Parts: sequence; structure tokens; C-alpha cells
Amino acid sequence: VKTNATLGGTIYGTDQVTISNSIAAFPGSDVGTYNITTTQTLTGAAAGNYQLLNPNAASVVKITPKILNITGFTVSDKTYNGTSDAVVSNWGTVSSGLVSGEDLVLVTPASATFSDKNAGQNKTVTASGYSLANGITGKASNYQLASNLVTTTATINPLTLTVTGASGVSKTYDGSDVAT
Repeated sequence: VKTNATLGGTIYGTDQVTISNSIAAFPGSDVGTYNITTTQTLTGAAAGNYQLLNPNAASVVKITPKILNITGFTVSDKTYNGTSDAVVSNWGTVSSGLVSGEDLVLVTPASATFSDKNAGQNKTVTASGYSLANGITGKASNYQLASNLVTTTATINPLTLTVTGASGVSKTYDGSDVAT
């Protein structure tokens, strides 16, 4: 933790006095709020002529979660089946952005859905409800997903129907175009 302390008060004449900005380690490495105390000291040729009123400063510092993005979410094109359900090819990962040596589990939602059930190209598909769980070496509480939903696009192809039972009708010429 680096402090940016400055001196207040009068420094006389050409006295050379500066304050050292102390650096202290966080008392923990995980996300959270910590109380720390840093010690300030005077330096310079005339430092002995002055004293600090409060050389120890208490501070509250925070470590905030690292933000991760889900990448690689893909779904397969499908043929119209009357539902908006999508078939997921890859739920995605969050491997990019993790602290070196750490891993996490990406908890995936139960389903993904097209924007509607109708046939069409480049339709939006959404999966929501993602979360993070502890990995073997990483704590989920030290990370946060930028969003718990992802989208991609895919196609719902029209369902091909076949005609059955149709047969030609023959008739004897009668001067009309009416089938009998």
C-alpha cells in the first residue's frame, strides 16, 4: 500500500525537509476490507528540526474482485422444432484474466434459448445464470463475472415437409377444367 502523504505547516527558510511515503503490505491477499497502519518519517538535511504530529496513519484499504469475461460460448444451428431451445456446443470459459497459477470453475446455466422459436438466420441466442465456483487453486470470491449472461447467434432452419397421398386425377374430355 503506497500512501501519498504530504506535509502541512511551515518549513522555514531553505530547510530541506520531505516526508517519506511509506509502503506497507496488505495484511491479506483476498478480496476484502483491511485496516492498516503506515508510518511516515521526515527526511532531508533539516529533518531533525521538525517532528510529525501524527507519524502513524490508520487507513482502511480494499482489495476488489478481478473482473472476468466469459468467452467461447457457441451453439449449433438447428432445424425448426416449435421451441426456442438451443443446443449448446460450448458453454465458454473464463481462463483469460485469472491470476497466474489459479483456476476456477465456471458454473453454467441449465439451458440456452433463441430469441424466438421461428425459423431465421443469425438469431440471438442467450444463456444466463452463469456463476463462479472455487477451483483447485483459485477462490471464486476473488473474482467477479462482468456479466452472468452471454449471447451469440445461430440459425433455425425451416423444417422440410413432404407431400404424401397426392395423385393425379384423370377424366374424360368434357370441355371444362373442373376436376371430377
